[in-house]
Amino acid sequence: MKKYLTAILGGLMTFGVATAQVVTPPTPAPAKTPDYVPPPQPAQPPAQPARPAGAQPAQPATKRVSIPKVDYKPLAEKGPDGKYAPLADTPQRVSLAEVHNPFIKAEHRPAVDEYLAKRDHRMETVAVDNLDVVEQLEGGVIDTLEFSTKESQGQAFKIARSLTDPINPFGDLISDMARRQVLTDMQAAMADKLVNEYRAAIREASRGEGERRVNSNWMARYTYNNKALEATLAVKRARALAVAKAAEALPNSGLDSALVSKLADACKKAPSDAKAQAELFATLGKDLTIEQRRAWLKAALATRPTPAGEPLIPFPKNTGRRPAGDDPNADPSADPSAEPPTEPAAEPAEPPKNQ
Repeated sequence: MKKYLTAILGGLMTFGVATAQVVTPPTPAPAKTPDYVPPPQPAQPPAQPARPAGAQPAQPATKRVSIPKVDYKPLAEKGPDGKYAPLADTPQRVSLAEVHNPFIKAEHRPAVDEYLAKRDHRMETVAVDNLDVVEQLEGGVIDTLEFSTKESQGQAFKIARSLTDPINPFGDLISDMARRQVLTDMQAAMADKLVNEYRAAIREASRGEGERRVNSNWMARYTYNNKALEATLAVKRARALAVAKAAEALPNSGLDSALVSKLADACKKAPSDAKAQAELFATLGKDLTIEQRRAWLKAALATRPTPAGEPLIPFPKNTGRRPAGDDPNADPSADPSAEPPTEPAAEPAEPPKNQ
């Protein structure tokens, strides 16, 4: 019996020791979370000086092209009377002639001429559609606007832009050709230089004796008349075509048959040169309403062949390029007669608000 109890107790003691060996020890307490320390603040940029009231934010720099020294004929040349002879076309258009722009060679003419043909085709249509506006411009409405005082500037710019914007869908000729890659940067830069120099020459010629600065009215009027010139020339071409093609165009104009017969007879004896033909249209048109003049012109434009290739579609107004030909302060190095920067630009991005 004593041996039996001893065996049982020994077994229990053995079991207890074995059981104690597999018990998992308690998990130690987690370490204390360190206190939050905020990260260092980034370095602050240096404070920018405040822009003076009314000052415009900086504009992206216009791409500059270094033009090498070349022989060229300037656009502005004085005649025997000591005055600058008028150009046969817009300054921008004349600047594309090789005699003026030596970087436009004979091999470049096909692409240039193709673009100009498409542009002329579209400009003639736009100008005739806006015949009432063009006739106002031909009557000298821009020259009646006052740009010289703050009180008059806002309204004058608003009126001028309302007249020139509808008839100027492509904007500046050189800028449009450069963006379409019809002109290289060098060709466009030389054209800008030519136009800039021409503007500077006639601007100086307009300065009155003893005047330190050019009259701001003159500068603004020149800019807007230049913007309108392409459309007024387009209408003159349409008038010449209307007389030259009178027999073909008038029957399709929708005008009264008696009037068609009268106008057609008058055009049979028309001269052969375009200038005289355009003048004849202007004479005959005095007895017509503007609707009748427009109908005759549109019928004449319908006789034109459509230029080959894709039609020319205008870009949005903001092209990101400021041509020297239209911006008085775009490139002073190309304009030896540039006025001090205090003189107002001829055409701000937006018409100034009345103050």
